[in-house]
Amino acid sequence: MSLAGIKALHARGETVWLRLPVFGRFLAAVGPHVAREVLTMPQTIAYVGSERMAEFFGPSTIGGKTGNEHRRIRALSAKAVSKSALKFYFDDIKQLAIETMQIIASQSSPAGIYQLEYFQKFVYNSICSFMVASTTVHGQQIKDLRHHYHNFAASVMVFPFPRWIVSRTVKKGLDSKKVIVDTITRIVRERRAAIEAGEIHNDALSAFIDSTDADGNSLTDKEIADLFLVMLMAGFETTAKQLTTLFYHLTHCLAHEDFLRLQQEVSQPNALDSEQSLSSLPILDAFVKESMRLLPVGRNFYLITIADATLQGKTVKKGTVIFPFIDYSTFNVDDEPSAFKLSRFLGENAFDKTNPTQYTPFGYGPRQCLGLHLARMEMKVLLAVAISSYNIVKVGHKARISHFPSQYAQCKVTIDKKTETPK
Repeated sequence: MSLAGIKALHARGETVWLRLPVFGRFLAAVGPHVAREVLTMPQTIAYVGSERMAEFFGPSTIGGKTGNEHRRIRALSAKAVSKSALKFYFDDIKQLAIETMQIIASQSSPAGIYQLEYFQKFVYNSICSFMVASTTVHGQQIKDLRHHYHNFAASVMVFPFPRWIVSRTVKKGLDSKKVIVDTITRIVRERRAAIEAGEIHNDALSAFIDSTDADGNSLTDKEIADLFLVMLMAGFETTAKQLTTLFYHLTHCLAHEDFLRLQQEVSQPNALDSEQSLSSLPILDAFVKESMRLLPVGRNFYLITIADATLQGKTVKKGTVIFPFIDYSTFNVDDEPSAFKLSRFLGENAFDKTNPTQYTPFGYGPRQCLGLHLARMEMKVLLAVAISSYNIVKVGHKARISHFPSQYAQCKVTIDKKTETPK
C-alpha cells in the first residue's frame, strides 16, 4: 500500500482486508480511532494465545485469557511490573548497560559496527535480572537458558510455514521450551520454599509469588513460568531492535543542538544514580518517545476474535485475525510529521499528554504491554550510559530500515570511550 493510501485510511479510520505470504488473510484496522476500538474489544485475544499457537503459547497463557481470568493474572502481575518496582532492578540493568557498551567499544573499528547482537544479549540479561536477582544462583541459571530461548523464538517465527518444511526447527524449539518451563517451574518452587523459610528477595519472582487476590489465591508455578516466557518473547527482540533504531535516530536524525542538550542532560553527575533520577530527564524521555513515534518496532500486535464482534458497525466473524495499525510517521501531529523533533514530547502540550489514546507504541487497553516500564528503563539506561561516556559517530549515510515482520533501523557506527566528561 502506498504512503498516500495509508494517509487516506488514517484520516478516515477504516478497515481493509490484506494478505501476507504464508500468514494469509487478515483485517487491518488502520488509524488511531479504529485501532483503539479493536484494542478494547472484549471478544478478542492475542493471536499467540489462540488454538493455532497452542504448542508455543496458546490458551493457557495470559495472551489467551479473557474476562475475569485475564484481569486476575494482570492484577497479580501488577506489583512486579509496576514503575515503582523498577528501583529494585535499576542497578543490575545499569551494570549490564555499562558492560554492553564496553564490549561494543572494544570491538568497534573505523569501518563501524552494527549493534543488534549486543543489544539482544543486554535485553535478555536485563529481563533475567528483572525476573530473578542476578546475585542469586537462580539468576545465573536463568541466564544460562539463552540458547534454549533462541531455539524457541526461531520455532515461533516459522510457525506459519507448512510443518513439513520447518518440522526440525519446530521440534527443536518445543524441546527448548520444555527445558525453559521446567527450569523456571523448579526455580519458582525452590523460591517459594526459601520465602517460607524467611528469605527476602527484591525481584519479580518474589513479587509474583507474594501477590494474592481478594480470596487469597496466587499465581501458580506454571503461570509464573509462562509469564516469564511471554515477557521474553514480547520484550527481547522488540527492545533490542528499538535500541538499534534509537542509535540510528541519534546519529542520523537528531539535530546537533538537540544532541548537545541531550548529552548535557545525561552527563549530569546524578543522572544515573537511580531510576528516579533517570525518570526526571525530560530530553532523554522525549528522544525515546519521538523515536518510537517514527519507527516503533511493534505497531501493536495481531489479535483474533473468539466470538462474532462488531467493528465500525459491521460484523466481524469469529476466528478473524485483526491487526490494529497506527502509522505515527504519517500521523498529522503537525506540518512535518516525518521530521524528528524532540519538541513534540516536551512541555505541557507534549503529544502523548494531549493525545493519550492516540500515541500507543506499547499498545492500549486491557492488553497493553505488560513490561512497558521495564522496556523504557532498559532503553533509557543504555542510552544514558552510551551518550554520557562514549563518542558515537555514524559511518556513511546509509541505514538498513526493515518494515516486516518488525520495523526497525540499523546503521554502522564507531564507538570509543570519551577521554573526558563533556562540560
